[in-house]
Amino acid sequence: MVFKYYLAGGLNLQVGPQFGILVDDNVKELYTEVVQAQSSDVSGIIGLGYDLPFGLRVEGRYNFGFTDVLKDLSGKNSVVTLAVGFSFL
Repeated sequence: MVFKYYLAGGLNLQVGPQFGILVDDNVKELYTEVVQAQSSDVSGIIGLGYDLPFGLRVEGRYNFGFTDVLKDLSGKNSVVTLAVGFSFL
């Protein structure tokens, strides 16, 4: 769930948690040793967006993981997302 706070005009700040659930564990194929991925992940999201006229919008978000992705190894998810969209409402 991402909360969106409008600062001025169409400019908005986005912040919130993200919860992930493991669907397929093919990490074992990438390493020579047997490793297991965690069954869930907790991350935070922060971003900026701008709503343009005629329903167009642009957004940039950074997703930073709080939990390690692999069991017995340290390493967290980190994702940058850039998006261009159109709102029908």
